[in-house]
Formats: sequence, structure tokens, C-alpha cells
Amino acid sequence: MSAAMHQLLWGVDLGGTKIEGAIIDAHQPDRAIARVRLATESDRGYDHIVGRVRTVVEQLEATSGLSRPQTVGIGTPGAVEPSSATLKNSNTVCLNGRPLGRDLAGALGVDARLTNDANCFALAEAMLGAGRGRDVVLGLILGTGVGSGIMALPASGDTTPCAGSRRRATAAEQAVSKP
Repeated sequence: MSAAMHQLLWGVDLGGTKIEGAIIDAHQPDRAIARVRLATESDRGYDHIVGRVRTVVEQLEATSGLSRPQTVGIGTPGAVEPSSATLKNSNTVCLNGRPLGRDLAGALGVDARLTNDANCFALAEAMLGAGRGRDVVLGLILGTGVGSGIMALPASGDTTPCAGSRRRATAAEQAVSKP
């Protein structure tokens, strides 16, 4: 299968427990061409996580027989602070305050488009999945952390997540209560 014949999308879900990468054909999104999953091992620190993402992308290449594209999409808990390009509010705390997008781009040798994982989920469902054709799609993530993303798709076809000026407009936060 040549990439020229298909719109292949490479994505990585960087979670608190696992890192999962997949390659899909945008015209047949219900079946992954390749999928790789590794433990995050966040207790081993920031540099180790960056290396684990690189390993996932390398394994996607090996499994699929394809070369990585010029851009890889990466969803992660938290948000990128626009003024500093550092991650904030991640439940994987060693990522906070670090220029994760820049460091992943360096490790991968390609553009790493980093954004909130719940927004990625909501956008994928709105464009390719169960929310296709709907005006508003709400995605909730219940995993190592809790997250939410909202896609409000106007007639113009704009696919920009509802993020707000601080990149947290649709964020569901974890709450701890004491009896």
C-alpha cells in the first residue's frame, strides 16, 4: 500500500499507563494498518518517556514497512502553554513544565503535533467515528486520569477544538474528596 494512494495518519496516545501508536487510513478509519502499545513507565522519568514514544514510532515503521511521515500527531493529558510551549496540568507530572513537543520532534526527526488527548479523541470521533455528521461531539476519557474534549463543528467545517485562551476550556479535572 503506498501512502500516495491513501491518506495515512500516524498518531500516538501518550497516557499515564501506556503509550499506544497507530497508523490508519483516513478513508478506512475503523481498521488500523499497524498498532503498537508499550508501558509508559513514567516512574523512570521524562527522558525515558520521550524514548518510549520514539520506540513506539520505530516499531510502527517496522510493523508496517512504512517510513514515518513528516508529521506525527501526539495526544497527551494536559495542555501546551502557548507562551512557553511547555506542558501543564498533566497527570504524568514529570511532563509538566517541559517542552515535550520540541523534544519529541527532536527524538522523532519529524514535526510532532502535540495536543490534549481528550481533544484528539473528540476530534477523531467527530471526523472519523461515531460522531461523524453530528454538530457537537463530547468525548470523555476515564483512564489513568479523567479528561474531556468537545468538538462543535460549524457549517464551515472548522475542526478546531473548543479550547479557550488557556487551553483548558473543556477540561474535566480529577477531584479528591475526604469524608
